[in-house]
Amino acid sequence: MITIIRSAVGSLASVGFIKLLKNMDFKVIGTDISKESIGKFFVDSFYKVPKADKEHEVIESYLAIARKEMAKWIISGPEEEI
Repeated sequence: MITIIRSAVGSLASVGFIKLLKNMDFKVIGTDISKESIGKFFVDSFYKVPKADKEHEVIESYLAIARKEMAKWIISGPEEEI
């Protein structure tokens, strides 16, 4: 099973995308700036991350999550993260 990180899991579009990925047998790790994100209920693991404008903190957070979860890909939600 391939593990991916999906950011910004709080949007309704993300929830549909998460369901699609899980149906395709991916392990989905969700992240969001809000711990109240609806997407956390649909992913295998969830992490609260800093806002995208805190570039160094965001990069360090995603690297730590990717290492811990052994994620192969990160699929970004909002354009600010790219």
